[in-house]
Amino acid sequence: MVMQNLNRSLQFTVDEESGDSIVTVRDAKTEEIIRQFPSEELLKARHAVDKAKGMLIEVDV
Repeated sequence: MVMQNLNRSLQFTVDEESGDSIVTVRDAKTEEIIRQFPSEELLKARHAVDKAKGMLIEVDV
């Protein structure tokens, strides 16, 4: 088995809007984002759902 030096760095942050933890894997030399968990698309979807929840009004019938 051959192992290679991946030159990766991990960054841990918290999304200010949702409070979700975000893990970003970056190329250590170029700082390019290789992967992000959760993805930017998923974070945007969660924000949209949270915004929609805030617009809903519960009405007693």
